[in-house]
Amino acid sequence: MIEKNSTLILLVDDEEFLMDVSKQIIEGAGYNVLTASSGAEALKVINQNQKNIHLLITDVVMDGMSGQELAKKVLIINPSVKVIYTSGYGHEILENEKNPKENLAFLQKPFAPNDMMKKIHEVLKQ
Repeated sequence: MIEKNSTLILLVDDEEFLMDVSKQIIEGAGYNVLTASSGAEALKVINQNQKNIHLLITDVVMDGMSGQELAKKVLIINPSVKVIYTSGYGHEILENEKNPKENLAFLQKPFAPNDMMKKIHEVLKQ
C-alpha cells in the first residue's frame, strides 16, 4: 500500500462546494489532493503530474466530458491509476461502461465523510 503522505489524489467534480468539502476531508486524512472542475481541466492536471496520480475520484455526470470518458483517457496516460466514480444517479449509470482494465469503484452521492474515506482506503489497498 502507498503511504498516505505520498499519495496523490485527483478529485474531479463540477459541483464546487462538494469538491471543496471533499478535498478538506481527504487532506484532513493525510492525503495530497489536486482538484479539477471539468474533464478537460483534469486532463491538464494529469498531463502535468503524469505518473504521480494514484487515485482519480470523478463525478460520472459532468458537462463536456463524462467521468467514464475522463477515466478512459487517464488510464491511457497512466494505467496504474485507480478510479472511484461518484454519482447521485446510482451505479447503474456505469453498467454499459464495464472495462476490465479499469480498477474502479463506485460511491453513491450523497455520501458521508466516513463512507468516502472508507472507499478511498479500500481502493488504495487493491
